[in-house]
Amino acid sequence: MAGNKRAVGSVTYRDAEHGYFERRKLRRHAAFWSLWALGVGAVISGDFYGWNLGLDAGGFGGLLIAGIVITIMYYGLCYSIAEMSPALPHTGGAYSFSRSAMGPWGGFVTGLAENMEYVITPAVVVGAMGFLSHDIVFDLTGADGWWNSPVLWWAIYYIIFVGINILGIEITMRFTVVITAAALGILAFFFIAVLVTRSFDGSLLTNIPPEEGGSSFLPKGIAGIFPALPFAIWFYLAIEELPLAAEESHDPKRDIPRATIWGLNTLVLFAVLTLFLNTGVGGGCRDHRNVGDPVVRRLQGGVRGGHGGVGAGADRADRADRQFLHDHLCLWPQHLLAVPCGLLPQEPVDHPSDQKHAVRRADRRRGGGGTSSRWSSTSSDRARTHSRARSSAPCCIWPSSVP
Repeated sequence: MAGNKRAVGSVTYRDAEHGYFERRKLRRHAAFWSLWALGVGAVISGDFYGWNLGLDAGGFGGLLIAGIVITIMYYGLCYSIAEMSPALPHTGGAYSFSRSAMGPWGGFVTGLAENMEYVITPAVVVGAMGFLSHDIVFDLTGADGWWNSPVLWWAIYYIIFVGINILGIEITMRFTVVITAAALGILAFFFIAVLVTRSFDGSLLTNIPPEEGGSSFLPKGIAGIFPALPFAIWFYLAIEELPLAAEESHDPKRDIPRATIWGLNTLVLFAVLTLFLNTGVGGGCRDHRNVGDPVVRRLQGGVRGGHGGVGAGADRADRADRQFLHDHLCLWPQHLLAVPCGLLPQEPVDHPSDQKHAVRRADRRRGGGGTSSRWSSTSSDRARTHSRARSSAPCCIWPSSVP
């Protein structure tokens, strides 16, 4: 490292020696379709479950209005990213944007929040994957020993997806495209099945009994819109991560803006179809609002003439979670590369339940509750925990301008 130093406000930097950044460059592989799949795949698990808890918070109307608000906000966010990415095609993503606009400490705080999002979110997702895999294996084999414990599944999935990323960017991007296409195909199959069998009933969208001062459209009144906002974010959360892959894109100035906007367009389409078609079948909004596995429930019996057990449906939701985990494990370490590359401030001068599992096992030994009720009770609790953690994970794209 060169000995030259320079001060920016209260932060002092050392100038990097010649060739420092060249030796740390990432391999370029991703083109438009890989980036599109990366953005969509990071979000698509939110269409399988989690969003429906917004129906309980504000009813169909509350979640619909909240979804419109969040959609407008995400379009503004993504168009901002599309403008800034060509000007600042750096691996740091939002960190680079905010640092250029607000200086080293603004960038540091944003980067810290972004790291929190991409560290916490995979942990939340892998937790849900572990429970889903545990239930799938139990339904197929009846085994509930240590080798089918959620903790073991957590370790397995982390090893698998970290291993995929270690193998290189090529296999990572190919895997992303395939698994994203599979997840979208599963949802598309469900949508087509609902339409072909004419199972959709618009009256089911508003069948929650209204509270005092509410209506069938807004059963909890206008106040119900606000608690529904975090669940509406499930349809889009994480599409903003695409700028983190700038250094692995062949043409980041061209492909990242296009992939971001077209990825968001795809998510909007699937969000609308999910909200209407998933809610308007079976027991409707009233029975849909508290389940932890809405797609599974609809595949089980909500679609007229539908067949398919809990294991098959749960596997579909599990695939979406695997995609979400994979994409975040792929991208958050890239943001951490900003630290050894000298992009974060250096040398600052002034520093401004076991009991629940026992109950479930006892219930299984007694044979009580039935498959559907067991899945509903456990998955609903997990989805609530998952949703609270995911909606609270920071997603920090600070307002910034290109200097």
